[in-house]
Amino acid sequence: MIYGLLKRMIEQDNYDNKEEFQTKLDTFYALNRITNEQYIELTKFLESKETIVTTNKGIGK
Repeated sequence: MIYGLLKRMIEQDNYDNKEEFQTKLDTFYALNRITNEQYIELTKFLESKETIVTTNKGIGK
């Protein structure tokens, strides 16, 4: 359940910055609210999403 919510938040760019959201992922992982596999998947997804967002910001300038 929490995994789906976190994934949707990343998909919709519903976070202020990558570092703060990564801290949320770390916390849920440390409290065993998400599995190791889910943590790895969400972390990779966040990293790739951030790269895309950062790259797109420079296009309009």
